Amino acid sequence: MRSPRSLIRSVSDFTFATLISRVLGLIRDACFGAFLEKHVADAFMVGITIPSTFRILFAEGALSVAFIPILSRLRLTKGEEDAQKFARAIWSLMVLVVGGVVVLAILTAPLYVPLLLNKWQDRDVGIELATQMVQIMFPFLFFISLSAWAMGILNVYGSFFLPAVSPAIYNVVVICGAIWAGLWMSGVDAARAMAAAVVIGGLFQFCIQVPALCRLGYFPWFSRDSLHPQVRNFLVALTPTLFGLAVYQINIIINRIYFASYLEVGSIATLTYAFRLLQFPQGGLGVAVSAAALPRLAEEAQQSSGAAFCATMVRSLRALILILIPSSVGLAVISHDLVGIVYNRGKFLSGGLLEPTTSALIAYTAGLFFFSAAKLLTQGFYVYRDVKTPVKIGFVCVVVNALFCCLLIRPMGVAGLALASTLSSVVQTGLLYSLLRPRLPDFPAMPVSGLIGRVLLCSGVMGWLCWLAIHHFAYLGDGFSGYGMRVLIGVSLGVFVYGVLAWLLLWEDVKMVLELRRHKE
Repeated sequence: MRSPRSLIRSVSDFTFATLISRVLGLIRDACFGAFLEKHVADAFMVGITIPSTFRILFAEGALSVAFIPILSRLRLTKGEEDAQKFARAIWSLMVLVVGGVVVLAILTAPLYVPLLLNKWQDRDVGIELATQMVQIMFPFLFFISLSAWAMGILNVYGSFFLPAVSPAIYNVVVICGAIWAGLWMSGVDAARAMAAAVVIGGLFQFCIQVPALCRLGYFPWFSRDSLHPQVRNFLVALTPTLFGLAVYQINIIINRIYFASYLEVGSIATLTYAFRLLQFPQGGLGVAVSAAALPRLAEEAQQSSGAAFCATMVRSLRALILILIPSSVGLAVISHDLVGIVYNRGKFLSGGLLEPTTSALIAYTAGLFFFSAAKLLTQGFYVYRDVKTPVKIGFVCVVVNALFCCLLIRPMGVAGLALASTLSSVVQTGLLYSLLRPRLPDFPAMPVSGLIGRVLLCSGVMGWLCWLAIHHFAYLGDGFSGYGMRVLIGVSLGVFVYGVLAWLLLWEDVKMVLELRRHKE
């Protein structure tokens, strides 16, 4: 079993590599905003969001959740050779299934895209372009699924850096394609070229992981033993998992496509840009904790170590509390300047998207902790092969999300749709925790509640001081230098203030997460 310190090292590697990818992702999205008019950007974001929905289902989400626990279990019980046979069997199955889904989705795009964008019928550049974007970018799903298969294997072997940094290759390719298209093309032609770059980037993201797979003995990938005994268990775990993750993706389509199509031009792009900024701390910090904890949770569940499982879950939740609550407060405080420095140029500036993107980002930041906590708690069910409970909770949250969208879209616009996502994630986290609680026999409810209170206090003080400092430098204006200086001041002061307050009020909790003390498990 991996030691607690190895979990921390894995989180560190994953966090560093993911932060690199997130920075490049922001540069990529800044290129989209700068070179695409807002009505073209709407169609482009529809084209990238729908394949990404299936990406979560077949790749990073369901495939990893169902694949990693079984592969880890086989290594412990059957040995390396049997684990390799299982992985190759999954590869063969995945190529056939995902390849078929891609072909079917491309052929039927003219049927389902108009259903999602029924309010676009009167737009000059709308449904037809969105359909083309979906068709061009759907092969991205195939390559990113191969990359997720490779990522799952490498994570089981304790390698988190390479899988986490591989999206950086994807982002570099897309950035180069976006800059080239933006400088030499315009309008629809630029959008098509950027869509092609997305697919090529997905291919490169997989290829960078191939040498590591070969060194581990996972080549050749195809296997004649496609009926490996564990394939059935994989499918049994995967099928309901698909429904559980589909619920989350349905919420994204409901918010960022269907309801957003009722609002003014640029609303789909606005919500996407705002959520990308939220993904920077969520992906670099929140997802890092969940991804690094998954193999360890799977091992502890397999060995029926309830106390160890609970300890890992508590450590992971404490890490999310210590990191993401202050991050959400800080992100809300610097939101206007952050959106300005990342996006506010070119077509984004002329389209007047600064203020709506800022309001959407502030609404999203309130859910930063809950988005990541829900993912972690869901994994707690999956490693115990309980996939029905998250599915049931997910369907409840779809209804809750749609209800909040209906209530908030008219008074708040895009901010209301973002807030609906936040509120539904709060409900989901509460339900997941209440139902997972029986499997956490030693969960320290009062200490964790006290930690949340102290972190909120420290974050509130930090946010107030940062807000005062940023507004003191309002005279710097709204140019690139003004935005950049205020972001730098806000981030630097926030890190310093929270660091000092954490040392004074949270040091014991920090040591517990970092395993600076010995724990008996």
